[in-house]
Amino acid sequence: MKDEIIIVRRRKTDAKLVRVLPEGGERVLPDPGPLPRRSNAAIEAAALSDPDNQPRTPEREQKLRRIPQ
Repeated sequence: MKDEIIIVRRRKTDAKLVRVLPEGGERVLPDPGPLPRRSNAAIEAAALSDPDNQPRTPEREQKLRRIPQ
């Protein structure tokens, strides 16, 4: 696999996503279209399967600490 940095930005004029090329030019990225619809059960199952972001429980909330802004 090749290590490559890709820079993407949104144009202010037409709000399209463009890839910024190394020589300074731009290439418009294709529109991915709308996201597929998912049921509430599928969304809940995906959220519960994420080990890094489990739902809050009273036991977990006791371990949380406030971080000053």
